[in-house]
Amino acid sequence: MARLTDNSSLPALQNAVLRFCTWWRSELTSAFHPLTRLFKPRRAAGITVLLSRGGDGEEASRKALAATMEPDTWEVLARNLTASGRRGPPLVIDLAQDLVLRRKASYPGSAFAKLDDIVALDIEKSTPFSRQSAVWKWHVTSRADGQIEVETVVLRRDLVLTILSFAARYGLIVGEVVFTGTNARHPLRLMKLETPADLSRARWRRLNAALAGVALLLALATAGTAYWQRETALGIATARLADAKSRAIRLRRSQAEAVAQYDASVALMREKIRTPSVNAVWSALSETLPDSVFLSALELSGETGRISGFARSAAPLIEKLEGLDELSGVTFASPVMINPDDRLERFDVTFTIAPTGKAGQAAAPAGTNSGQEDAQHE
Repeated sequence: MARLTDNSSLPALQNAVLRFCTWWRSELTSAFHPLTRLFKPRRAAGITVLLSRGGDGEEASRKALAATMEPDTWEVLARNLTASGRRGPPLVIDLAQDLVLRRKASYPGSAFAKLDDIVALDIEKSTPFSRQSAVWKWHVTSRADGQIEVETVVLRRDLVLTILSFAARYGLIVGEVVFTGTNARHPLRLMKLETPADLSRARWRRLNAALAGVALLLALATAGTAYWQRETALGIATARLADAKSRAIRLRRSQAEAVAQYDASVALMREKIRTPSVNAVWSALSETLPDSVFLSALELSGETGRISGFARSAAPLIEKLEGLDELSGVTFASPVMINPDDRLERFDVTFTIAPTGKAGQAAAPAGTNSGQEDAQHE
């Protein structure tokens, strides 16, 4: 019976996958190694050198990184550092117990806040050292019953100057002077000296701070420029909008005035068309009134009018004037008076000027009557 699966190539596939994963990990490590160096906390670089007074010199001679207060041991130390390729980093001088003065004292626990001044006063009063001739550091060894036990380590300044002269003679750099004693995990730092690396780091810090300040200024300038551009564009847009609004208001006012003028013109034209003119009224009066009627006055005011004059008989005038299409509401404005000289009647008639549509309205019935008369005649 034949096998359905063949696993003979599985180990080769596993090996290929493992090789690919190994290669990928190495590539990622090489790519991200600079970043890990940036973000990984750096420890203080330094080579610890045990320094003793050099009475017997046996301990110093047995250790490669050890020296005494004799110049020859510093020469040997420089050769050993050069041979091991560790000449560059600064040295951390670990003092032996025979180079320092250790003093223990007990103080009240309430005095811990001012312990620096208390220890300095105690050293100056109880030892031949002062701030000008020595350096010292203290640390608390125990606390019990409201008391604190303090150990103070004192180092002469001339000893430090001798150490620095030996190191400078053989091209070595001293970074720190410490005392380990019995506490190897927490050495007591007596002095921190400024090395070229410290100066370089300080310069780089100042340069980075300056670059950061420049970057901040550039960012602020960019933001300020962008804000100014936006404000300028907003101001221009606001001015244009205000100008457009004012133009629109003026245009609406002009349009309203034009519409009002047009409406007034249309109303006037309609009024002219609707109301007969003075010539039309005068012509109708001239054609209607007989020759024996003399007019002395004609007054027209809007839609009303008034005529005055003399006639042999004034009463028939009312009927004749009411027959005109242009006039309506014809009546005497005052009683008729007879002139004693020529026996003519003086009349004063008022009337209303009828619209022009009255003639057409009157013509229609007349036409209708004519048609009826024609039909009857047939």
